[in-house]
Amino acid sequence: MYGGLVVTGQPIVVIDPRSSGRDLVEELHRTGSDVTVVQPREVYRSTPGRPVPAPGPEILAACDRPGRSPGERLPAIVPGCEHAVTIADIAAAQWGSHHNDLNTLAARRHKVAMAEAASSAGILTPWTVECRDVGQVARTVEARPAPWVVKPSDSGGSDGARVCRSLEEAKSAAAAILGQTTLLGHVADSLTVQEYLDGEQHFVNTVSGPAGHVVTEVFRYVLDETSGHPEIRAAVTMSVDDPRSVAAVDYVLPVLDAVGFRWGASHTEVRATSAGTRLIEFNGRAMGPTVPSQVYRRVAGHSQITELAAMLRDPWAYHRPQKLAGRRLVGWYMLAPQHPGTVTAVDASLLTSIRGVTDVRGLPQPGHRVTTDNRVTTGSFGMIFFGADSDADADRIMTELRELELAGRAVHIDREETLV
Repeated sequence: MYGGLVVTGQPIVVIDPRSSGRDLVEELHRTGSDVTVVQPREVYRSTPGRPVPAPGPEILAACDRPGRSPGERLPAIVPGCEHAVTIADIAAAQWGSHHNDLNTLAARRHKVAMAEAASSAGILTPWTVECRDVGQVARTVEARPAPWVVKPSDSGGSDGARVCRSLEEAKSAAAAILGQTTLLGHVADSLTVQEYLDGEQHFVNTVSGPAGHVVTEVFRYVLDETSGHPEIRAAVTMSVDDPRSVAAVDYVLPVLDAVGFRWGASHTEVRATSAGTRLIEFNGRAMGPTVPSQVYRRVAGHSQITELAAMLRDPWAYHRPQKLAGRRLVGWYMLAPQHPGTVTAVDASLLTSIRGVTDVRGLPQPGHRVTTDNRVTTGSFGMIFFGADSDADADRIMTELRELELAGRAVHIDREETLV
């Protein structure tokens, strides 16, 4: 029993449920699912040419079922965040339950390997080069027209990513990344240098199981670029028949096959360039940082998390149209501090008074000290969710939120010039 519900269905193991994994566990509990949560004792990574790591005993113990009968279902094993993508596949394969192709394990985490896998499958991709020192970065960019993107090969959330327009900027970016600990807890020993793609950025969310891939949403991003640092500020869904959405889906589904993805949730980022859709990166987990089911269910009727939970409960019975249509557009906006300092006042009512805003989460509290360095896509300064009836309506909501943010009215920060 859980909260008065009878626990039924496929046994499910969620590894490292931070980020949107918390929402998945909450949704599984809400539906009375048989779910076990496990926290790995170490950080796992998959790097081309290196041995596949073995899952630790705490993970195998969570998957085990003492006294399990021969006919009892094997557990469905999925990652709860980006940190667990690699080990979830390894554990699922070792246990003999549904999993993604281990032969392309690195292609689902390592940015160069995923571009190579897509290119080998005949998919048009930006040029992408792995570099291990500043000199190699310099030689790579000198041979190609600017601008270029320099980022860690194995991280996420725009962590360390820089758009460089000169040789000195590229060398400085490389020096700043190498040897540092990434968002995923790895020491950055490899860099990805990639062709800069101009155009609107989109991402495609899917849930994959025995019946194939189901597209749960296609979003368009709103981005800022501050001193070469790309920052994701907001995202809003597009209708299934929007030509931009159709183009993104037509491009992404073959990418999933190319990287050997066939189980769980995925989140693939692309750019709609003048030459066509091109891959930025694939992520073998649900969209982050949070996907509150009640918000998405109220606005769109479903979310990637609600669909993933439904698939995990009974994979063989899960059947949906290949593209799911939402009742309305759903979006989120990430607040960001405009300068370093200390939060002195917070007024969420100003945010919720905007027509269309449905939920505000994770606002900082008075006394919280903030910096503006490496503002990765974690929603750590607050996320505002909204529903909209059209692109124009969504743009209106985001404009009003931006005005409040820039004015420092919803979250007021006293400036502290000594913070960096």
